[in-house]
Amino acid sequence: GGKKKGGEVKEVTVASKQRQKNKYVCMVRGLEKFDVKLPDACKIFKKKFSCGASVVETADNREEIEIQGNVKDDIVPLIVKELGVAKECIFYLEGTGAKVTKVPA
Repeated sequence: GGKKKGGEVKEVTVASKQRQKNKYVCMVRGLEKFDVKLPDACKIFKKKFSCGASVVETADNREEIEIQGNVKDDIVPLIVKELGVAKECIFYLEGTGAKVTKVPA
């Protein structure tokens, strides 16, 4: 491994956004800080939720997992159980635009 960057907060954020009338996409970011390989996590999510999931690069050159469907409430226990991330490190992003608030899972 390389050098660990100091001062970077280790947390996973889960956000859900509406795609069409009743279609949702759930975004999970920050898993790589917990030494989780994103393609492997993606595979777990696909199997568990029986839906499409992909690793997407964001505008700020970071990667996040995009899961089809509104799985926001079911994904936290799965991240804790399968990927070994502490529940205290997982946050929901509520709201849109400038009014985004972090809510502990």
